[in-house]
Amino acid sequence: MDFFRTENFGFVDKLLRDNCLGLLELGNVIYPRLIRLFYANLEVKSDACGLCFETLVKSVRITLTPATLESIFGLHYVNNAPSTLTRKTAKDLCLSEFACPHTLAHYKSRTNSPPYNVLLPEARLLHYVFIRIFYPKDYSKEASNAVALEAVYRLMSGYSVDYACIILQHMYRIAHVCRTPSLPYGNLLTRIFTHFHVPLEHEECLTQPAPTISSHTLKSLKFFKTATRGWQHISALTPAEASSLKISLPPQPSPNFTHSLTQLQEAHDALRDDLVATQFDLGLLHRKVDELIRLTCLIHRGIQISVPLQSTDTVFAEQHAARVLASTSSDPVFR
Repeated sequence: MDFFRTENFGFVDKLLRDNCLGLLELGNVIYPRLIRLFYANLEVKSDACGLCFETLVKSVRITLTPATLESIFGLHYVNNAPSTLTRKTAKDLCLSEFACPHTLAHYKSRTNSPPYNVLLPEARLLHYVFIRIFYPKDYSKEASNAVALEAVYRLMSGYSVDYACIILQHMYRIAHVCRTPSLPYGNLLTRIFTHFHVPLEHEECLTQPAPTISSHTLKSLKFFKTATRGWQHISALTPAEASSLKISLPPQPSPNFTHSLTQLQEAHDALRDDLVATQFDLGLLHRKVDELIRLTCLIHRGIQISVPLQSTDTVFAEQHAARVLASTSSDPVFR
């Protein structure tokens, strides 16, 4: 974040409000095998304080709650938003207040969700930073994700963002996605392993730089540094600034071409979202089947060795089966 501080980006102050820069100052060492163990053993548990995550890594039990993450990374979350600000409400407000009205009007006449590039430059940059660092996705330019747009609205409106809950819920979804292409938060998990004293000796480690945003990234997002106004999106450049930067302003595409391209992008985003949802449902189904098969095998083994089942054993089995089905039915809701 030193780059953003020196360039005087306004949204850095918005990130500082929650003291979330600890999530950006991680080391560059990850442990692939331990990461796989973390996600493979991740389960939702319930304790006196509510829901939490438990996992087992090299015989070390790791219990994660929002308070635990806030303590490890020094996060500061105060729910200063109105109680009526739900995720859907925040998403709608973000699009109505921080999106280009003309571009958004085109999408509002359709049933599909608008892509991220309807957002105004500062909100668009915040969206990119959030998707790349705090809510990592394999595709950073995804269609309007409710989690990302809620965070953008909160940041732009002066409200706090609950990074700990967002990270935990994303971990849960990744753990239950069938054939996920990648496991996120590798650098973050190294800090968690260290905090819980997981033995790291003799473990294969790789160097993976923590996600950062640089001047090269900004240029790939069509942000350019002007002589007098600092970094500006290409859409906000004057012809004189574009000429001094030796940049050609993009020509306006024909309406028919824009319409066809928009339709293709919407169809692609819809198919991708359907694929992710299907993989998540398959992952939940596999977890349910595995747990029920394990329970059935225990009962069958008891019958084979002629261990009589008591009435309490039957009740326990029924309760366990019901708990398995309930614990993998939906995303856990913290707080």
